[in-house]
Amino acid sequence: MKAHYFSGDSATVSYGCCQDFNVMLKHGSYKKAELFFNEAGQFDLYPDTDECFLYVYTGSYHIINKEDTCNINAGDLMHLTDFSAVKVIRSSLDAKMIVFKLNW
Repeated sequence: MKAHYFSGDSATVSYGCCQDFNVMLKHGSYKKAELFFNEAGQFDLYPDTDECFLYVYTGSYHIINKEDTCNINAGDLMHLTDFSAVKVIRSSLDAKMIVFKLNW
């Protein structure tokens, strides 16, 4: 998986099969944006961003914070705002997740 950045007015062409995760932001409307692919068995997210999005590409994950716990599965998108530390634990061996962090 690789992030590809381009202007919205760029001509694009796709060949073959793929699964896209698109993030569209107006240039200059944000301070910092990070997109990464995660296959780790577990990791912690800290409140170092204004917003965080978790998209499960395959498998499932267990999400734990101090107020609640939940599961997210392939195709699910979780939007986190105003959160304290969150523990993300892979529930299945094939689990893969895209994490997008954003500071306005």
